[in-house]
Amino acid sequence: MRSVRALLACILLAYGLAAGSVAHAQSVVVAEPVLAAPVATAPAAAEDNAVQVDTVAAFPGSLRAGAPVVVDSALTIADGIAVKRPGDLTLPLVRRWLDDVVVVPEDDVAEAIVLCMERAKLVVEGAGAVGVAALLGGQTAAARSGTTCVVLSGGNVDAGLLASIAR
Repeated sequence: MRSVRALLACILLAYGLAAGSVAHAQSVVVAEPVLAAPVATAPAAAEDNAVQVDTVAAFPGSLRAGAPVVVDSALTIADGIAVKRPGDLTLPLVRRWLDDVVVVPEDDVAEAIVLCMERAKLVVEGAGAVGVAALLGGQTAAARSGTTCVVLSGGNVDAGLLASIAR
């Protein structure tokens, strides 16, 4: 863990895992900033970020407003992180421990699932693949030196969905 320069905490069930992962990493590693999603261009330095899918992305607006903002629910390939409203305890943790929350499109998440399956031989659900999607789509960048860590979690993916995106 000491060689990790960027931690992309990608599974954000109420964003608690993201904030907790970064808090721990920063306590044991002298890390560069941590990134979460949305940014228009790739950051110059590695950051600690969290990632949301664009169809249900309540955190960016909530962080701008300084209070939880409710967004409409929608069907998404990343249903495990389809958070309509950030929690009252979680939002301050995200603000404190993460540098940003970036947003990725559904198609990039599907591409990330397939990449994990083909290259790493891992079955990762949509919510667990959003960190890879952010790297592939340029919403965040790998550390210039050292190791970039993407948290992959969750294998709860529908076989029919997996078959349809793997074609």
